[in-house]
Amino acid sequence: MPLTIIDSAHNCRGCLLAEGLTNKQRQQLSMIIHAKRHYQRNEKIYHIADKIKSVYLVQQGSIKTEAITYDGRPVVTGFYFPGDLFGFDGIGDQGYLCDAVAIENTLVCEIPFQKLTALCTSVEGLQHQLFMLMGQRIGSHDHALIMMHNMSAESRLCRFLTIYHERMKKHTENQDAVVFLPMNKDDIARYLGLCPETLSRVLSRLVNKGVIRRHQRRLELLDIDTLYELAS
Repeated sequence: MPLTIIDSAHNCRGCLLAEGLTNKQRQQLSMIIHAKRHYQRNEKIYHIADKIKSVYLVQQGSIKTEAITYDGRPVVTGFYFPGDLFGFDGIGDQGYLCDAVAIENTLVCEIPFQKLTALCTSVEGLQHQLFMLMGQRIGSHDHALIMMHNMSAESRLCRFLTIYHERMKKHTENQDAVVFLPMNKDDIARYLGLCPETLSRVLSRLVNKGVIRRHQRRLELLDIDTLYELAS
């Protein structure tokens, strides 16, 4: 059963931003959260250069952030799943650096940024939690850049699968060595800095080695130890 992030339109129980807060403080946070909104597959939550109005929390479904390089190539800069906050790239005068797009039918909670920062001055611990979550996303982005520059295609994919598996275990009660990838192969390739054909070859190689088994977008991780070794 998936982790409940927001029980209702204004209930923060389980929200990562509310961790460590008292019940009263969570109520204060819940009061600034806009009602949840459904987004259809490929619908944009915000666009590049939009001025920041809110940060967002994924309730159900999944989100990708994407941009275009200077030479016109599309790149995926991140994936976000239930429990993840996104939209921090909009902080600053330049506006959002990426488009945020629903990968599938997705439910998102909107948290007005000005109200959130104002609340940080009166709710002890909220600012620390906000900075910690922002730092985690920056660290994740930096790690992705290092991965693309210094790892082989096989290591990149294995690292992606191990990180994704750990995130899924954290946010669900299902501890099986199985991952379902809501994103398509092109999006994974663009995130890892690979061409789709290379990604297909690497997937086939892992299948032939007995490391994974493929069922369309559902992957069984048959040999976790080897997968982690290849990811290092």
